[in-house]
Amino acid sequence: MVTDIRVNSPGWNPRLIMMARGITLAAIAIQLIAPTFEALVSRLTFATIYGIGALVIAGRSAPFVQLVGAITYLLASIAMNVIDRPVADPPSTLWGQIVDDTRQEVAHRIIPPYGTHQWQQGWASDGQPFIYVCARGRLEPPETLVLTVNGSAISALDTSQMFGPRPQPESVGFYRIPVPRGLFTGSPSLYVQVRRDERATLPLEICGTITARPTAGFESSRFFNGTSWISPWTTRQGRFQIELRLEGPGGHVFGAWY
Repeated sequence: MVTDIRVNSPGWNPRLIMMARGITLAAIAIQLIAPTFEALVSRLTFATIYGIGALVIAGRSAPFVQLVGAITYLLASIAMNVIDRPVADPPSTLWGQIVDDTRQEVAHRIIPPYGTHQWQQGWASDGQPFIYVCARGRLEPPETLVLTVNGSAISALDTSQMFGPRPQPESVGFYRIPVPRGLFTGSPSLYVQVRRDERATLPLEICGTITARPTAGFESSRFFNGTSWISPWTTRQGRFQIELRLEGPGGHVFGAWY
């Protein structure tokens, strides 16, 4: 019969070992006190992995070390239930900017990739540029938005320009507006402005989303509230959903940029 030499060592105390294991089991039980089922599942996974792991590792340690480790685990488990740790909701990936005054406007700057093969191929194929603007609801004059590009009035948004499904009358979606190719001659960038129609009486909403590499940088979008310019990157770390797409016959899209 093989005898573990630790059993006969001066520091080996079976009572401490039993206390340590009892405390560890108590810590696991405390972990399972959860306010919701989802939290219970999460804590059960944590308790199973770390609790069993602690018991296995502790079995190879001196009794006093086992006891200290078990007490630490117990205190951490109690703190998990006692300490209030509110977690803020992550920012929404889709939000809206209300425009309810004719002095207000949304502006977005786009730098077309003139030097890329993607753009040159589409342009040489007589690709038609479109500006896509995301807004809420079915817009029709006079309750609509007006699009301007590089200072040239392009169009008022209407239902004929709606692109994509609209499950509900108030659903958000894109409006697809053609832009003259001549606007791109000698223009290193497009300065897109969206304002409320001067005849509109209702507040209108333009979509925004999280930012992912805008062509003109993170500050490419701005909102004029009637007195000053505000960057959605600063307030929401996002941009307005205004895009440039170069499309060929049959709806083929050579590229989309924002």
